[in-house]
Amino acid sequence: MIEWARSSDPLALALLKQHPLVHHAEFGPATGIEFAVGTWDRSVRIGTHELYGITEFMDNNPMVCADSIGLPSPSVHLSLLALSPILDSGLVVDSPALIISEAIDEDELAFGLSQCGWTQGCAVAVEPMALNGVIAATTMIAIRTPSDPAEIDEIYEERFGRSFYVRPSTDAWSSDLVRCTPFALYRTSLALETGTSLLTVKSMADRRGKLGPTGWIHAMNVMANFEESVGIPDQLPD
Repeated sequence: MIEWARSSDPLALALLKQHPLVHHAEFGPATGIEFAVGTWDRSVRIGTHELYGITEFMDNNPMVCADSIGLPSPSVHLSLLALSPILDSGLVVDSPALIISEAIDEDELAFGLSQCGWTQGCAVAVEPMALNGVIAATTMIAIRTPSDPAEIDEIYEERFGRSFYVRPSTDAWSSDLVRCTPFALYRTSLALETGTSLLTVKSMADRRGKLGPTGWIHAMNVMANFEESVGIPDQLPD
């Protein structure tokens, strides 16, 4: 049981008040969530931190033992969801190119990529779009042509196949698929060439969902060794 939790974000606070394993929730100055398990004060922070990354990419044991973790800011979070699996594969041969619908902290993005062992940068273009709170990105990555194109699906499936909140989608691509939900969606396509091929990864999520308060609670649940989905609704208030 979490003795108390606090956040300055209205949605996070509302979800904490409804969380069945949070005894008491209140407004606090934290961006993210502060909480206590017994006398142990802990936190989920936003931005670079000693223990930093996406919940799906961090090992559970360090999270369970950490006083505090850092999650990426929304645009960086979405970008790392698309890039991290393929960067970890060792197939990338040149700096990726990212087109994203909201401003992004490029220094934080570089830090996040460095956590994946990638230090060769990423070209970023911001193309603002009004998507009712959804952030969308298209990432283009030059990779060594795999012997079997299915290898790309396997790389992303290995990372996200057991994830509660990151899913592939073959539906008609629309921000309505993720608006007011805690889920991020992605789609990959591969333009095959001899030697080097172009992988395109499209991704999107609601900034209040996977990229925001529900993502913070997901991380808190892992830190507290709860079921990952407890206290997180499938649909958020509009």
